[in-house]
Amino acid sequence: KLKSSNLELELVNRLLQELAVRDGLTGLHNHRHFQEFLAIELARAQRYERVFSVVILDVDFFKHYNDTQGHLEGDRLLCVLAQLLKEWVRKSDVVARYGGEKFVAVLPETTREGALAFAESLRQRIADYAFPHRETQPLGSVTVSLGVATYPENGINGPALINFADQALYRAKRQGRNVVC
Repeated sequence: KLKSSNLELELVNRLLQELAVRDGLTGLHNHRHFQEFLAIELARAQRYERVFSVVILDVDFFKHYNDTQGHLEGDRLLCVLAQLLKEWVRKSDVVARYGGEKFVAVLPETTREGALAFAESLRQRIADYAFPHRETQPLGSVTVSLGVATYPENGINGPALINFADQALYRAKRQGRNVVC
């Protein structure tokens, strides 16, 4: 009986650990796990003089989607997008929900050029994907804007990299959305 209780407790603890690092809606890693992974990747890159990149993406006109389709459909869109992101990144990459309709990916061993190519591929795949109600969006499909930052050229610590990628994301928004910067 004690062995059975210990196994049950171990399973519950594993479940709790998993819930602590996952976003409740999308099942992606959460913001806290992303920050922890970023710190580890930064330490690794510094120690071994390696590069890595961060990509932040934001769903264009998401408020419009929610306003026209309802919040349940907006949640479904985020869940489908999260599943696609999980499928489209490498096993060594970490993708997380940063907050709201914003997602982030950490791409170990990825140069600026590689990250820009990845982000452009992602942008195109999302724009081409047959999301429900995509035709009601201002650009005629569900699109994302993306910002890219690479260590060490765009920042030597986590906050600097996130800030650089975030500023690039907002440049993409100002350039008309559905853009990589």
